[in-house]
Amino acid sequence: MKKVLFISFYWPPSGKASLHLPLKMIKFLPEFGWRPSVLVSKDDSFTAKDESLLKEISPDLKVIKSNFYDP
Repeated sequence: MKKVLFISFYWPPSGKASLHLPLKMIKFLPEFGWRPSVLVSKDDSFTAKDESLLKEISPDLKVIKSNFYDP
């Protein structure tokens, strides 16, 4: 299985619109022989939350949370 890393600042439970495309792509990639991982911001406390999006994340998905620098 091939591996792919997604980098996304926003990730559930964030409710930002920009996370929907990577979230949906990651959901279906394993069906096509890809094993996705995602690198996200550790602290996203300043955005709207949508807890329902957490249900769309596979328990097998490797989510790497990292600190970020906001100039």
